[in-house]
Amino acid sequence: MSTLTLLILVLPMLTANLSQQCGTPVQGRSLITSFLRAMLRSMEETLPEPSALIALQLASQHDRAREEQILGQLKENVIKNGTEFSPGAAAWHMMALLSSCNDPLNLVVGDQRVNLVALLTEKLEMDIAHMGSGRPLTDFHQISLAILALCKASVCLPCETIEQIFSSAVQLSIREEIAYPVDTLSIAALGLRCMSFENCVCRTSMIESALQSVIARILANVHCDGTIGDLNTTGLAVQALTANYDLLPPGSWDCRRSVGNLLQGISNGSFNNPRAASLVIPSLENRTLLDIDKLNCSRDTDDLPLIFRKGLTVDNSTPPTPTPTLPSPAHTSHTRPRIFPTAKLFTNSTSKPTTFIRVNYTVMDTVFNTFNHWLLLNVPLGSSVLDIMEEAERLLPTQFRFDHIQTPWGPLITGINGLTSDFFMTQWHFITGQNDPIKDLEEYVPSDGDKILAIFTYRLIENE
Repeated sequence: MSTLTLLILVLPMLTANLSQQCGTPVQGRSLITSFLRAMLRSMEETLPEPSALIALQLASQHDRAREEQILGQLKENVIKNGTEFSPGAAAWHMMALLSSCNDPLNLVVGDQRVNLVALLTEKLEMDIAHMGSGRPLTDFHQISLAILALCKASVCLPCETIEQIFSSAVQLSIREEIAYPVDTLSIAALGLRCMSFENCVCRTSMIESALQSVIARILANVHCDGTIGDLNTTGLAVQALTANYDLLPPGSWDCRRSVGNLLQGISNGSFNNPRAASLVIPSLENRTLLDIDKLNCSRDTDDLPLIFRKGLTVDNSTPPTPTPTLPSPAHTSHTRPRIFPTAKLFTNSTSKPTTFIRVNYTVMDTVFNTFNHWLLLNVPLGSSVLDIMEEAERLLPTQFRFDHIQTPWGPLITGINGLTSDFFMTQWHFITGQNDPIKDLEEYVPSDGDKILAIFTYRLIENE
């Protein structure tokens, strides 16, 4: 492939995210990939949260087999326990089915069948009937979830009913001096948006006023660092404000600051359970719960293979010196391996033992001779080169941070440790300790004792 052809294919990918109003910048993509894998890993031995499946479906990367398995578990839960669900639980399960391109009107498992729409409608009607006593049977958070789920299933409640619900919510707030939490306000904003502008068309002055009031209350909880309420409510609030962006006063909210705060929270391990994580992922993917009925599941790319990383360590024993058949660096800075605590996004005390292998990962600059760093890692068997790079970056980001873009031929590394390829004269070239080139960083799986070398070098000219 010629250099010009490569540039024509690569440059649009490099600039694609510049036009996006919100969402994760390109350089944060590897963090989201690790976050998605960690969330999948955390659900191995527990009944999955329906919100977690929704997040996985709204993500841009997929493990289709695992998502199908989770969907099956949620369907069985509806069959067995659906009649005991709260309105909120029924709503989350319905939205999980919609996000998986399944019909909640006709959920079938074996010879059993459930109409989840009818089930949720019945539960919501009971809640609404109880409002005559001054407060709902459950709470306005669950009622808002039910409204949103039914709306996404194109079940439009009468506009008068929506007005009654939110009028009662306001009256209860005034009467008992209740300040609704940000997560409740966010779900309400999404539900009202759906009822007014999306699947249903309830654009009465009272409903529009209710939506504006809810948005104003969310904005009142925005902090200077981008947090909305607290860190755990920020993800859902970002979805609500993004969905209603056209209704926000100019300059009232900086979406990028809020997203940056979420990314920092992931780096700090703040979202340590699937439910918390599930409310963050859609915002980072520039999507909201309003997108669950707009997906084409058959087109999902199976590009998120699950790699187990539990108990990853960095070994401080001395590895053999790598000797690639490339120009030897002179006057470079060499580093000794260091021990770092494992970066775990989720914890699971009942995790099964994992087989580990030892891999030496080296990054070296042979163009400017500015660095030669390496780590000796004990990694789970089956880890790809890209997995190893992500773990090295997480453990020692000052020396192993990297940027990449996704191409039809797999990930293309654009820079490591601040040293960026220009695609004309220089490149990041990957080889094994036996000097064999590594073509696909996601497909190549090292064996025990292997060396992986990432070398910044002059571009290798191939015969065309």
